[in-house]
Amino acid sequence: MRRQRSRREGCCRKAEGTGLITLEPFTVNLADPGGSRFLRLSLRLVIESPEEAEKAQKNSVLLTRIRSSILELLAQQTADSLITPQGKAALKTTIAEHVTAVLKEIKVTDVLSPILLSSSEPPAAAVAPPHPFAGLLDVPCFVEVFLGTGRITVRDCLKLQRLSIIRLHQTAGADLDVRIEGVSVAFGEAVIVDESTAVRISTIVPPRGLEGRA
Repeated sequence: MRRQRSRREGCCRKAEGTGLITLEPFTVNLADPGGSRFLRLSLRLVIESPEEAEKAQKNSVLLTRIRSSILELLAQQTADSLITPQGKAALKTTIAEHVTAVLKEIKVTDVLSPILLSSSEPPAAAVAPPHPFAGLLDVPCFVEVFLGTGRITVRDCLKLQRLSIIRLHQTAGADLDVRIEGVSVAFGEAVIVDESTAVRISTIVPPRGLEGRA
């Protein structure tokens, strides 16, 4: 009796010690010819630590990487490979392996998901032509906002101290230069949103050479 009770208590403690990472639902066109089939599923990832699950759930960059990895995997599937229970189980195993690779030191022990296949018309977002950057849409980008530029001599640089003033080439009130991964994409003005500094876009910079190719 004591052994059985200990085993039950151990199982209970193990069940209570698992954590869940819940992802937004996926709707993805399958790789079948003609693109008439699509996959719709909601995912919950089971990991051993509730604390790590809570941290992951609050990390938007990590969730974006997880979602991007899963999207790339789902886009390679076909209806034939998912129509059987074995195919669905294999997909869950592969998802667990892919997400574990993203989490690195955290292992996904199970994937909870109803997998729904459909050949009817998917939502408008799913039937739209594929975006040319579909595989990159969830990749985070580094944003920089430049107030202005100027020039000073080494002598003036060595004299810098608190309350020193450096003149910039930009005129007062000029729009700020918004750059993504070092590329200028827009201009805007500084605003305050919820006690944080933000930029309101006023002008979009067209891609170089776009007009020439049109």
